[in-house]
Amino acid sequence: MTIRLDKTLAWAAPAALAAALAACGGGGSSAPPGPPAKAEGAYSGTLEGGVALQLLVLENDVFWAFYGTGSATSIDAVQGLIQGQGTYSAGAFTAAAGVDFAVGSSSAITLASTFSTDNNVGGTFSDATSGDTIFSSSRVAAATYDYTAAASLAAIAGSWALIANDGSSGSLSVAAGGALSADLEGCTLAGTLTPRASGKNVFDASITFGAAFCTLPNETISGVAIWSLMSDGVTRQLLMGGVNAARTGGVGFYGTK
Repeated sequence: MTIRLDKTLAWAAPAALAAALAACGGGGSSAPPGPPAKAEGAYSGTLEGGVALQLLVLENDVFWAFYGTGSATSIDAVQGLIQGQGTYSAGAFTAAAGVDFAVGSSSAITLASTFSTDNNVGGTFSDATSGDTIFSSSRVAAATYDYTAAASLAAIAGSWALIANDGSSGSLSVAAGGALSADLEGCTLAGTLTPRASGKNVFDASITFGAAFCTLPNETISGVAIWSLMSDGVTRQLLMGGVNAARTGGVGFYGTK
């Protein structure tokens, strides 16, 4: 797994390690907690080396993982995006054909993870070059981001300060009906955010890049967007990302308002 650490394209390649995950049992005569019925939900944590991680697993087991600077509870800059189709069974969530999108590169990646309780998941992202990258995460508290609530266009509409994972920054405008437009240092974006049909607190995103100054000129990416409250209880954080139809290019975004 290749992790972009700054705009000068410094890369960190974590050493290959084996994940050791153990479930905690209950005390006394109580039965130990079992794994959740589904992997679906939002999780916050870290990759080894202290890289912040935000993991979103949808109702169809498609996952989106945003990583960058920040902490185990929040992310403050997206530096890469991992996307794939997973499979969940008896507490194990795996994906054989994920793709890790960083600036100017993409690489095949696999995911192997275990749910130790309803609230915790950890495991490894692995690629052929860097080996295993261990991660740990916990389910995001509903007070910060309620995955089970219905997505509200009114909550996401307005102006956001936005930065892409290539480091370009600017402003994003989301209209009341979900139309979006942005200018990131000359790269224009246009598209839509639509509440997901699952009824969960996720927006389906479709974003088309302009011809100039863009990571994916004239291409359209499809993906997701979610917003959450930051620790001050007032500032809103936006995570948005998508991949092109061929899954050869993907971009992650971070916004605040």
